[in-house]
Amino acid sequence: VPVLATHMGRRPVTAFAKSETWDNPIIGSLFTMWGAIPIRRGEPDLHAFRLGEKALASGKILAIAPEGTRSRRGTLQRGHAGVVLMAQRTGAPLLPLVYYGNESFGQNIRRLKRTAFNIAVGRVFHLRLELRQAVRGASGAGRGGLPGDGRGVRLGDAIAADRCGRPA
Repeated sequence: VPVLATHMGRRPVTAFAKSETWDNPIIGSLFTMWGAIPIRRGEPDLHAFRLGEKALASGKILAIAPEGTRSRRGTLQRGHAGVVLMAQRTGAPLLPLVYYGNESFGQNIRRLKRTAFNIAVGRVFHLRLELRQAVRGASGAGRGGLPGDGRGVRLGDAIAADRCGRPA
């Protein structure tokens, strides 16, 4: 059902999925029907990156987990630069989304207890990138150099702010 739901809107949704998913023929077939893009984790995967660019160019929505995986404890992990590079190269807007509650699913299902799954959605924004060194040089404080109040979200060696100069 989730696979069908991703194709019921005006724009189909696809995502990167770990290449090991296709080791299971049944699950792999479902992900192929969905149009998921296999990605090799732990290394730069240029082929998957190009397929992601192609999906965006064709009008699809591309779901990317910047951390490369789900958190089993419900805590944030260090993100990878791929989502920033993809947004920079394609001009695609970013929609921050967090899904949580699944970290207690295993123990709850064993006790036949209901699990609350939650989704929080942020505001859409576009990236405007500046190298950290340039920002530090311009502001002297390491966090300025952007329009508005100068706050931004650190994404590796970049600062993200939306087009209007509001913090991301």
